[in-house]
Amino acid sequence: MTEIEDRLRRELAQVAERAQPGQLRPLREPRPRARAGWLAPAAAAAAVVAVVAAVWLASGAIFRGPVSTVAPDNGMPRFYVVVTGPPIFRAVVHDSLTGRVLTTIPLPGRPDGTPLIAAAGDNRTFAVPVTEGQHLRAVTRVFVLQVNATGTSGQLAPSRATVPPHTKMTSIALSPGGGKVALSLVYGRVGARRAVKEIRVVSLATGMARAWTSSGTWNAVINLAWTDGGRYLGFDWVPTLPVTIGMPQTQVRLLDTEGPGGKVLASQVIATRAKPSIGTLSGALLFADGHAMIALGLHMPTGPQPMPPSNRVLAKLAELSVPGGHVLRQYPRPRGQSCYLLSAPGDGAHVLLRCPVLERMDHGHLTRLPAIGSHSAAAW
Repeated sequence: MTEIEDRLRRELAQVAERAQPGQLRPLREPRPRARAGWLAPAAAAAAVVAVVAAVWLASGAIFRGPVSTVAPDNGMPRFYVVVTGPPIFRAVVHDSLTGRVLTTIPLPGRPDGTPLIAAAGDNRTFAVPVTEGQHLRAVTRVFVLQVNATGTSGQLAPSRATVPPHTKMTSIALSPGGGKVALSLVYGRVGARRAVKEIRVVSLATGMARAWTSSGTWNAVINLAWTDGGRYLGFDWVPTLPVTIGMPQTQVRLLDTEGPGGKVLASQVIATRAKPSIGTLSGALLFADGHAMIALGLHMPTGPQPMPPSNRVLAKLAELSVPGGHVLRQYPRPRGQSCYLLSAPGDGAHVLLRCPVLERMDHGHLTRLPAIGSHSAAAW
């Protein structure tokens, strides 16, 4: 028996103690088939992993890891999940190709303001912040939704990742392997200069957290995105200056999360300033493989003056290099001026965005998906 098999069997025994035997379907002996001898240990290990996952789902235990860390093929993600609320707080799983609803999962509690959701690299594991309790007793916890292979059912479990009281969450990103989550938090009023901004990386299984903070600036952190296998975290450092000062200048930054924590501004600036071909950089979302990012640019009058009406703003989408922020490719114009960049897995060939309707972009081609409400979020 290999070391991996031995470890998996020990973990199976521990998980099995929490399960009710009557909840598990009996195992059937597989039909014998010929295979190369070197595949036997790998096949045995895979079988143990599958049984561990089945026992976990039946036991209803707290989340300890993703169902699968195997990423889908290089094509379009199989599903996207929309979180809606209030008044009805739920997660709706859609077929990515057609937009058809596959299943709906009720969520406990309520969202903390606008709903948020993030996806892991397997396109089956999703993180959703849920707030339960009222006022001083309110607690926000990250729940993990794990969708089955066909997208027709899902299992919801609380993780050990919680949010400190009296904070506001502005962004969330689930690591590619599904084991940790990055949260952008604000202590105090969002947009206030004295508010403390924090990027917190939390283990879903243990709740252990590390934090990077910033205070005394007008900036906010949005568009968190993991890259480089879950070590580096990209984000937009967006000024929240009063609109009378003019268009805020956005920086795209990259944070190395290997350390124990520290300052947000210790991160590396990888893109900033206006790009002549796309206008002023308004926001960006790093691709999961880290080679580039999708960026939103806005054309508008320059100089200190009031923000122009939305019908005078021209929005453009482009692919920018990492680092440097050079324009690699320009995409078709979005249908609206207000754009939210939602998910950009893999090499960014398939991007989920809302401009203002929900759309998917496949190799630069935009396809409209079924409408979602303004108090909704989506990820794949």
